[in-house]
Amino acid sequence: MSEMNEVIEMKRTAAEFVPPAAPTWRTARRAALAAGVGSTLEWYDLVTYGYLAALLGHAFFPSGDSTASLLAAFATFGVGFLARPLGGLLFGAYADRYGRKASLTLTMILMATVTGLVGIMPTYETWGTAAPVLLVLARVIQGLSAGGEGTTALAYLVEWAPVGRRGVIGSLQSVASGCGLLLGSASVTWITHSLSAAELQAWGWRVPFLLGTLVGPIGYWLRRGVDETPAFRRAISAAPTADERMYSVQPWKLSVKAGIFLIFWSVAYYIFLTYMTTFAQRYLHLAPALVFKANTAALLLYIVLIPTFGFVSDKVGRKPVLLASCVGIAVLTYPLFKLLLAGVSTPAYVAILLLFSCMLAMYSGPAGATVAELFPTRIRSKWLGLGYGVSVAIFGGFTPFVATWLIGALGTPLAPTYYVIATAIIGGIFVLCLKETAKSELA
Repeated sequence: MSEMNEVIEMKRTAAEFVPPAAPTWRTARRAALAAGVGSTLEWYDLVTYGYLAALLGHAFFPSGDSTASLLAAFATFGVGFLARPLGGLLFGAYADRYGRKASLTLTMILMATVTGLVGIMPTYETWGTAAPVLLVLARVIQGLSAGGEGTTALAYLVEWAPVGRRGVIGSLQSVASGCGLLLGSASVTWITHSLSAAELQAWGWRVPFLLGTLVGPIGYWLRRGVDETPAFRRAISAAPTADERMYSVQPWKLSVKAGIFLIFWSVAYYIFLTYMTTFAQRYLHLAPALVFKANTAALLLYIVLIPTFGFVSDKVGRKPVLLASCVGIAVLTYPLFKLLLAGVSTPAYVAILLLFSCMLAMYSGPAGATVAELFPTRIRSKWLGLGYGVSVAIFGGFTPFVATWLIGALGTPLAPTYYVIATAIIGGIFVLCLKETAKSELA
């Protein structure tokens, strides 16, 4: 509430407002730490629920059919994705009105609280039908808060970054997400190796969620200790520019542009770093242990390379780096998948997966700054949140389903490559039409 009062006071004294000093590398690093902790928790919770879906299905959706229980658990998981666009709109509007800091503090509290609630929630055996209803409600709240968290944190990072550093600073949002995936995977791996199957079923599945909620106080403390972004402070103290007045009439056009830009990113990410584990086991007949080790290596490389390509985009521009990723994936995906299906050695499979990870990082590095730079500061969080939420819900959450359906419909395991190539071509054409913004001041 104090953050809200601070912003209201800024608006009351707009005539006397003195613009803050320009962002520095030091302040940007502090902002990155505060913003990143929320994204880490967001993706930690996501991967933890996904990995423990079978156990959650048994606990909250008991059925004589284990497949039905699992589907019910995954349906509940999907509800969170569907809630993200609304969350981006609501919390984004809050951030555009009262400040990024106020919104991020609120979403941090909500995400940590809901993660912890899942860890202590009564099961179907204790509460009957009230238990799954409560779980669904928890996932809706988590989806709403996560929908506002990701894009507002990105706006916060980009607005704190000095000119010429927005690419590398904005890329840290993706780094934080990758760290959340790794921590969630490590947590579930540790608990499954430490407990028996009976212990996991009885209470062990709760432990990763309870561990995740510990991030909440740390994130709240970090976010309370940072300032509002200079860009937001300037925006609320000055009269709207001509561009801002134009986009205030039809802001949804920018939201659509952001959604289109994110299609390729979402599809490529979920194909290469999520669906690939299923593809390798089912069609390449690789052992699960090997597949997950290779995926972990690819994820680690992805995390390391993201800020590298964000840095490169600050030097040479966003468009060359983004285009290189689109062209590389469009050209190489089909022949590399065909090579995999023809039969290759384990080292060759790992090398190909690492190459895909590298090409994806090439897009992810500058993508955060690029999509944030599409919007004027006054409407950045709200309309970016809507465009991001819709795009990720459709083209991210449903990508494994689409890939599986295409294989069945076309009768070839090469079918997912057509989907990836099509989105890469769309992404490349869209990037060509973008204005270069690497050296520009934020609107």
